[in-house]
Amino acid sequence: MLFHRVLTAIVAIPILILYIWKGGSFMFATLICLVSFISLNEYYRIVFNLDGYPTRDREKAIPLIGYLSCAVIIFGANWDSTEIIVGMVVFNLLVAAAWAVFCYEAESNVLDTLARQIQGIIYVPLFLSTLVFIRNGKNGVTWIFFLLLIVAIGDTGAYFAGTYLGKNKLRPQVSPGKTIEGLIGALSAIVIVGCYFKYHLLPELPWIPGIFLFFVLGIAGVIGDLFESALKRAGHIKDSGTILPGHGGMLDRIDGLLFAAPVLYYFHKIFLG
Repeated sequence: MLFHRVLTAIVAIPILILYIWKGGSFMFATLICLVSFISLNEYYRIVFNLDGYPTRDREKAIPLIGYLSCAVIIFGANWDSTEIIVGMVVFNLLVAAAWAVFCYEAESNVLDTLARQIQGIIYVPLFLSTLVFIRNGKNGVTWIFFLLLIVAIGDTGAYFAGTYLGKNKLRPQVSPGKTIEGLIGALSAIVIVGCYFKYHLLPELPWIPGIFLFFVLGIAGVIGDLFESALKRAGHIKDSGTILPGHGGMLDRIDGLLFAAPVLYYFHKIFLG
């Protein structure tokens, strides 16, 4: 398992760095769209396969709208069109409402199905679209690398602090392995690396708001991790998928990023314009 994990990282990380650094905005949007497709498929695999959840064939068709939404929302962000993104979300709501009207029966799971569908649209393509907005903004490539590094450093800090110092469980009902010491280790590592990154590569980032950002990104990453753990626990599965040998599924790799990306996007909009 460790061998596969390391091998996947050795192969994938240089390719990802080169792709983000040298690829243009369209190529980046295409990458995020692909990640969105895979992640949403894993999400549907989790939430539509819960024990005791008898999804009807006609209800299984509703996720197809989600796959269409991935492309429209991600490339809408690449075209800097919030109108397209909002329009796609509204379209999902309208389709959901129509579906509820025509498919609802007493004791059916139609409304529950639609709630899971709408949550998936927000959780995956809508959250991931903020990465495209960040990438296409001023100094965008640097900000993307900053975000990816912060999330990775948070995971690393949490792992080592939790492994060697962890005694107090953070939320054992959701993720028994997470500890309060791991959270402190994650936040400490993020602040240290964030300050280094700010000093050398992000001079436009003010110090006080920047340190606040580092903490919030760390907390958002942990919440994202716990949220995906809760989904998997409800679905009685260990990994969201198998696409990344040694790492599990795509959602397992980007769970923290999904929550951290919108935080960075809105921070950037508020403090840096």
